Amino acid sequence: MCIRDRHTIKLVKNGVSKEFSVYIYNNQVTRKILSMDWCAKPDLVIDKIWWDGNPKKGDNVKIHVRVKNAGNKDAGSSYTKLEVDGESLGTKYTSSLSVGETETLTFNWKADRCGDVTVKAIADWYDDVDESNERNNEKSAKLHLRCPDLIVDEIIFNPLQPAYGDNVEISVKIKNIGDANAPSSYTALILGNVITAYTPPIPASSYKVVKFNIKSGCGDHEVEAKADYYDDVDEHNEYNNEKSKTLHVRCPDLIVREIDLPSISVDETKDILVKVKNIGDADASTFDVALFVDDKLIGKKNTNLKAGEEKSLNFEYKATSCGDKDVKAIVDYSNKIHESNEYNNDETAKLHVKCPDLIVEDIYWTPEKPLLGEPITIHVRVKNKGDGDAVNPFNVLLEVEGVKLVDKVN
Repeated sequence: MCIRDRHTIKLVKNGVSKEFSVYIYNNQVTRKILSMDWCAKPDLVIDKIWWDGNPKKGDNVKIHVRVKNAGNKDAGSSYTKLEVDGESLGTKYTSSLSVGETETLTFNWKADRCGDVTVKAIADWYDDVDESNERNNEKSAKLHLRCPDLIVDEIIFNPLQPAYGDNVEISVKIKNIGDANAPSSYTALILGNVITAYTPPIPASSYKVVKFNIKSGCGDHEVEAKADYYDDVDEHNEYNNEKSKTLHVRCPDLIVREIDLPSISVDETKDILVKVKNIGDADASTFDVALFVDDKLIGKKNTNLKAGEEKSLNFEYKATSCGDKDVKAIVDYSNKIHESNEYNNDETAKLHVKCPDLIVEDIYWTPEKPLLGEPITIHVRVKNKGDGDAVNPFNVLLEVEGVKLVDKVN
């Protein structure tokens, strides 16, 4: 016979009040005071969940569950279930429990993940026991599983800005930001190709420095370092193993800044001035500069330039023909210098060689109307209508009735 409800009734008459209890059971009302206000039933609860030690991923974890009969009647046998993050670890037989009695069950679990997991125990999984409260059979707890977590904390270049040809030591600082020790692994340096280096075990919250030695070409290079390159370590976070940094390798950069052309006439010899400059950030050792006129090599000269330095070189040129000439200067003609830019080494210009242009402008004689037998002086006016001087003596030929007369002009 189970009491389903109890009510307190208060009666008041002529200022006098009286209270009494009414019990409803088996659909009847009674005023009889019972010794119990509810049915005598067991009540199975999860009293406690705990585990051994401070487990980490990969450990065999022993999880302990204490089941208690919190009811007022002995409980028959039942089964208790355990789940980890919703995945069942099975059920365990639970013995009969007298009132207030407990039983501890142990489940074994191979920890296959990192971080926090939810452990949930459920008493009377198959509803074998008729309980006074069927809604308090579960209990959950947070289990933290320790794991290593390797990151590339820092990439250091030595020297910081090397020049071309320098040996560069690259130090990669691998840090374990996890809460478990990391076993040995391999660190990779990726710079065009992949170089790997052994990395010893790293305790939690500690680090190791892995060193690489390289030589690289001119300019900027993206250097990438990756911890645990071969995935030897089970980590809390498998997506934070990489870091990049730009390595700048200093190099010269040689240019022809200007070709200074002279005013020159044919048959003259003058200097052509070639100005060369190193616009790079490293010194250039000895290199050659070549000068061409109409694709003919005029000469080559050797020099050197510090970073930012400029020099002028003179090339002697004799003009042997008239008109416009294509002048081309090439710095580092023999290609001995490694430069940050190999495609800006030449410069061109137009050189105009001035030339004379001699014409006979007029012929006249004196006397204007000579007599037979009278001596005559014939005058020939010669003019240079070109843009260059006629610097060398030349002859003027006069022919009269087949007779050739020659005069020299200085």
